[in-house]
Amino acid sequence: MAESNKEKESDPASSNVIDFTVIKLKQLVKHYKDLGQRDVALQIDECLVAYLAGDVTIIWQEGLPYVKFTDEN
Repeated sequence: MAESNKEKESDPASSNVIDFTVIKLKQLVKHYKDLGQRDVALQIDECLVAYLAGDVTIIWQEGLPYVKFTDEN
């Protein structure tokens, strides 16, 4: 998702858009918690929080998230 979440929130039409990145990150958090890998789950959860705040962009490759901090410049 190239656009920031801040831009999505300002567009009323986007309220009907399903953000599969959020869904998948939540699933990954649960998956790693269930495996007992709480440190990995915590890192993914921190990425989710940053994504929702618009601080990072997440792209997916082969089912794995790659996180890039957004430039505010």
